[in-house]
Amino acid sequence: MKKFFAITGIILLCFVCTFNTAFSSGIGVKVNGQNVNFSDATPFIDNNGRTLVPMRAIAEALDLQVQWDGSKQSITVSMERTDADFQKKLAFSYEQLQYGMPHFSNSADGIRTVKQIFYVNSNKMDFSYGDGQVTDTLNGEIDTKPVIKDGRTYLPARYIAEAFGYSVGWNSATQTVTIQSVF
Repeated sequence: MKKFFAITGIILLCFVCTFNTAFSSGIGVKVNGQNVNFSDATPFIDNNGRTLVPMRAIAEALDLQVQWDGSKQSITVSMERTDADFQKKLAFSYEQLQYGMPHFSNSADGIRTVKQIFYVNSNKMDFSYGDGQVTDTLNGEIDTKPVIKDGRTYLPARYIAEAFGYSVGWNSATQTVTIQSVF
């Protein structure tokens, strides 16, 4: 009888460990050294090898605004800033995205805006910048697609972070995306 309970206990323990591993992605995200809390949805790696993260959680961690357009199935991620570091971050972003450095006129309010628009199940991405007087939009493609999974919208971590002046790294040993402000 003791053998029966011991074997049953071992089988149950194996089942619980397998169940837990199968249903948690184990992928972590850190922004400026702080863990991002994904309370109701977890990051995952798609078929293209890209880490997709829940839209709202990553936007909040990067201090970005997010808008969903259900009719277009698009996600607009944006940042408005008036500080001098923003132009430095923008220059870094354009360098990362291999676009030329944008040229701003001197706007009266000093506000600089960057917007990134993703489309669900599409490789299309639009990137726009402006300063209140001049706006320019660059259209491009990314190597993966944002998706809706279990009622949550997921975006590629690297494309969001780099467009707003962050460097992105991947630690395969810990399965962690590291996002760090360059300033």
